[in-house]
Amino acid sequence: MRRLLVSLLWLGSCLPAHPQDVKPYLRIETVSHTAKVSRIDLDAAEQFLVSASDDKTARVWDLHSGKLLQILRPLEIDPQADSSFSHPLHVGLDVDQWEDSLSPTLNGNPIKLDPYEISRSLAIGPKQDSFVLGADWGIYRFDRQGAQIWRTSIPGVAWGINISSDGRYVVATLGDGTIRWYTYDKGEEVLALFVDRDMKSWVA
Repeated sequence: MRRLLVSLLWLGSCLPAHPQDVKPYLRIETVSHTAKVSRIDLDAAEQFLVSASDDKTARVWDLHSGKLLQILRPLEIDPQADSSFSHPLHVGLDVDQWEDSLSPTLNGNPIKLDPYEISRSLAIGPKQDSFVLGADWGIYRFDRQGAQIWRTSIPGVAWGINISSDGRYVVATLGDGTIRWYTYDKGEEVLALFVDRDMKSWVA
């Protein structure tokens, strides 16, 4: 069974993560794959066979009867379906050398972080009048001249950061496995979320 699960995980890792069309469409289902089979494997008890194909499916078969038992497809997520979803803004202010750098700059001038701290992520505010940097030990907000507005300590590296479209919150993905929300005006933490690796258990 371990080999079976490995095959299913391998299939998921090979599929592209491009946005999909969320409109309903007619699908004619066939028993066999509709593209090249790229991998097959058996469970430890040799009761089931799983086949992975370029048609973006994995199919589980009864090894002895040859009957198709289940068709597995990747989860399709369309980020464009939610109009409030957007990538962090990186244009509008001349912030440079901010990614994995000890020396980020604004308009060519150094941005002051704690000594030996590395800048990891950037989000420019919706009005482009300030910006937020995520770093190793803190999250910083600066105005458009580079003056620090606030700094808040964090329990893990801020690998990703964004600002809500209404300018109320900063959202950070941290190295301790949490997603945390902070107020944009003061940098006060308002919520922390940890999702367990089983994708079912969570703590907020």
